Amino acid sequence: MSGFLAKVKAHLLEPFASWDSFVSAISGVFHAFTSLSERLAWPYLLSCVVIAYALYLVRKKRGEIAAPTSFRQFAFPGEVYRHRSALVDYKFVFFDLTVRGLLYAPFASGLGLAVYRLTLAAAGGAALGPASAHPRRDAILLTVLSFVLTDFGSFVAHYFLHKVPFLWHFHEVHHSAEVLTPVTLYRVHPVERIIGVVTGGVLGGVAAALFTFASRDEIAAITVLGVNVFTFVLFEFLSALRHSHIWLSYGPVVSRVLISPAQHQIHHSVAPEHLEKNYGFCLAIWDVMLGSLYVPRQMETPQFGVPAADPRDFSSVPRLYFLPFAKAFRHVRNLKDVRLSWGWLHKRVRLPGRPGRSRGTLEG
Repeated sequence: MSGFLAKVKAHLLEPFASWDSFVSAISGVFHAFTSLSERLAWPYLLSCVVIAYALYLVRKKRGEIAAPTSFRQFAFPGEVYRHRSALVDYKFVFFDLTVRGLLYAPFASGLGLAVYRLTLAAAGGAALGPASAHPRRDAILLTVLSFVLTDFGSFVAHYFLHKVPFLWHFHEVHHSAEVLTPVTLYRVHPVERIIGVVTGGVLGGVAAALFTFASRDEIAAITVLGVNVFTFVLFEFLSALRHSHIWLSYGPVVSRVLISPAQHQIHHSVAPEHLEKNYGFCLAIWDVMLGSLYVPRQMETPQFGVPAADPRDFSSVPRLYFLPFAKAFRHVRNLKDVRLSWGWLHKRVRLPGRPGRSRGTLEG
């Protein structure tokens, strides 16, 4: 046990192990554009520019874009990229990516390792028999399972960030963006990021450990340059367009399987018919089950932001960091608000073994 704790501690303290490790940890902005595990890595951005150019040509041919409009004006309009909200994005993200390597990344690494080892130990260990006779099949199954569970974990965390009042104030930072650019992807409060890390780390660690136990061998998921192949193909290449003004819908059929960039833009909309829709990241099945899926029938021009919010609350980097704590802890000071928050959760999470309640279901 002491050896295991030492490994977790090593992960957490890795950024401070040497000067080179420290410099690497604070180079988050550089890594965001060069590491393929980041959604804004240059190959993904380049592919999104190519897709945007194809959309530009198609829409210009259809007459949906005025003839004098250049591709630069179509893809990078000044009213979006020089908007006051976008300028706050740039400052916030630069600072956050700089400190993330000192805090979030080591925590994620240590948590994933801890959950994997603890789950494997609880299951009885991996070497209980001969290795799997079908390692390739098992690798494919693990790849699919890891992708699905990670996506489900992201959906659940996202849903509760919206629905639990205490947590919403932290997620509100992301939704407060009045324009969407690829940089908005990183406009995420540290508390929300930690919640995502915990959810993804737990589910990913459990999936890997249980699969190792079942296959009696250390099975690795199929990756492309270190990234889950499904994530690489279905998510990373279009992630930049999710937070942008460029409309890209998958149509009425595919949009019921995969969340399109247009559907995520709908999720950011302040229009009444768009509120509380499209919580999913990659897979739309979770929204289908919850009844929160919104599939646009035609191109829409949503307005982004938080309904009835004071823009001054999100006008600077310090406000984005510290004001959510002040808002959230108002619920703690007021016992009535705490009871209301718990009452909401209690009504929706059906606990096992209670008379007249279904087992383990979640109401939308």
